[in-house]
Amino acid sequence: MKDHISLDKIQTKHSELIYENPINKLPLLILLLNNKCNSRCITCSYWIKEDKKEIPINNIENWIKDWYELGVKRIVLTGGEPLIHSEIINICKILVDSGFEITILTNGLLLEKYAHQIAKFCKNYIISLNGPELIHNNICNIKNAFKKLKSGVEAIKIQDNNIKITGRCTVQKENFMYMRKVVNTSLILGLNRISFLAADISSTAFNRNNYTLNDESISSIILNPDEIKLLEDEILSLETDYIDFFKIGYIVETPDLLRKKILNYYKAIINQGEFSQIECNCPWVSAVINFDLDVLPCFFQASMGSLNSEPNLSKIINSNNAVSWREYFSVQENTICQRCVCPMTFPFYSAK
Repeated sequence: MKDHISLDKIQTKHSELIYENPINKLPLLILLLNNKCNSRCITCSYWIKEDKKEIPINNIENWIKDWYELGVKRIVLTGGEPLIHSEIINICKILVDSGFEITILTNGLLLEKYAHQIAKFCKNYIISLNGPELIHNNICNIKNAFKKLKSGVEAIKIQDNNIKITGRCTVQKENFMYMRKVVNTSLILGLNRISFLAADISSTAFNRNNYTLNDESISSIILNPDEIKLLEDEILSLETDYIDFFKIGYIVETPDLLRKKILNYYKAIINQGEFSQIECNCPWVSAVINFDLDVLPCFFQASMGSLNSEPNLSKIINSNNAVSWREYFSVQENTICQRCVCPMTFPFYSAK
């Protein structure tokens, strides 16, 4: 029986984190199943028309033995939009039947359509929630996006009320004054938790290696000095009005962490301060396989190799170049890490 591992952020001391090199156990694997999305958020470029690419299901079947031997416990399915993948239900079934726990990251637009089938296999979802109904629709650039999300959540809960659904809100210019309303909306939807993060504007993630954000797009996402002051007030009001929800962990981040992850981030983007020092050990405990079959240490760092040329994941993450890279890699000094909007930490795990 595999040990349970949760995607929820684990608060732990630095000395307890895993920094194993070479990597013998890889508890978390992330699959970017495709390069397409049916939402049209400005913070992402997956919706821009291009040739559709997706990870073939037969590849996944061939890789499973290697993943199991690596000690993979949880597999995160994302994209693009993972529910667009032509074999999404079969992929979920294969992974769960092989003993893996899965989490689906989704915009929720297709949840209702697939709820009856997918709820049998996936018991953990992270859905995008941009704000109350009008704000959510505007950010998605999809008419009735909120209604579809709401219907999808209800459909999943009808199948199994014990399924965990976490909301994730990307805080940006259009919704930064609605953080309290996001929490209230998540409660109305019946979500189990709500999380906040800032908008990435500088990396090549989210299909931006092909479609870089222009200055106009960036200006429509980041906050100006006056808005940053309002954000500071909004976080303080959130802390005051929803203190009990912080205490029970319904709001994933602490108020101080929200200030570090979001407030300080937007200050630093416009040179009003420094980026907060982050703690993250993703390159030592996880790997990302994208739709081109490149293997990355996280969403944002460069590829370590390709499963097109080397079908063994363990050989890629423990190649001489990958081991050497981790040996001299510093999260605190790396400029990509300094701007990271979603650092994660994992403590020691059982070697069983």
